[in-house]
Amino acid sequence: GIDISMVEQVYAMGGQYYNDEGQAESVYRILKDHGVNYVRIRLWNDPFNHVGDELVPYGGGICDIETVLPMARHAKAAGMKLLLDYHFSDFWADPGKQVMPKDWADLPSSADVAMAINEYVQTTLTSLQQVDALPDMVQLGNETTNGMFTSYPGGTNTSLTGDNPYYISQRSSISSSISAPNGSANLHLYMSAALDAVNTIDPDILTMIHIAKGMTGIDFIKNYYHQFDDLDYDIIGLSGYSYYHFQNGLTTLQNCLNAVSSEFPAKKITIAETAYGFTYAPHAWASNIFSRSGGQALSGYDVSVQGQANLIRDIIAAVASLSNGYGVFYWEGAWLPLKGAGWADANSKCSWANQTFFTYDGATLPSLDLFTQIKG
Repeated sequence: GIDISMVEQVYAMGGQYYNDEGQAESVYRILKDHGVNYVRIRLWNDPFNHVGDELVPYGGGICDIETVLPMARHAKAAGMKLLLDYHFSDFWADPGKQVMPKDWADLPSSADVAMAINEYVQTTLTSLQQVDALPDMVQLGNETTNGMFTSYPGGTNTSLTGDNPYYISQRSSISSSISAPNGSANLHLYMSAALDAVNTIDPDILTMIHIAKGMTGIDFIKNYYHQFDDLDYDIIGLSGYSYYHFQNGLTTLQNCLNAVSSEFPAKKITIAETAYGFTYAPHAWASNIFSRSGGQALSGYDVSVQGQANLIRDIIAAVASLSNGYGVFYWEGAWLPLKGAGWADANSKCSWANQTFFTYDGATLPSLDLFTQIKG
């Protein structure tokens, strides 16, 4: 699968995608025709500054439910399945920041937060169900390695920052009675509340718990997932970027996957995020994190279209080698560098343009063929 969370914003800013023949075509059709059978879309609660009666978006795709609905509909209409990635935040959630949604910041107890989670999941899934776009898989939080709700939200900025909104940059310490750090009763409670909500709407929806941890941290990964042994979720999802999680190469990845697979034979093992660069070329509206100076290249894999295809093919093969290996999701494989489609507000730039499956102008790269080749 491929995460396409920026696509609606790319289209809104005038972006276009072109198939192998150079003809403009729906990105959903292009992905489907190249063997992609799943899309992943993130969901934020309220990604806006509220300035009087005006909503000023934080950016990053503006992935509230109203933005997610058309992407989900188009993906389903193209014949692909949907993974809905709940961040349970108003903006980016990852191991370093898990900021509580603004609407929940005044809730007095963990029981109230659990109820809010349950109601929110049911409401959003119902909205998708009403447009025939119910997810096939749901992610219960995003990279919750260190837990959930580790900060209260910051304030409102009335002008663009070109960076994180005050919601993130001015976040503050949260009450210990509400916070849900790794290993806490609250984290278990909140995961359980989300899981119960999904099962209430449709128990056939697959459920994933997702973390990001270096692949040498096998004991940490095992201990993390064992805290949920009594919860009936389906999938262990691991972020798997070579430059963050297995810098020493594919052996590190394979050893970790083998250990997790053996420890949790009843769970499906999935790489929930991965990516790799195909070029170092600059662009006026790109500020790519994958750079020559950053040292993100992995030994044995050129920074080229073929190198990108080779690495992703090998990651997929590593997961497929497991008896309970389930799949791989490529992160933001269609994020084009356009003014107004940056990682944050309208003054920010695309941070991922050289890790997509498209040229900066939207032409399909040959590396996208790897999905068709794998399916054979």
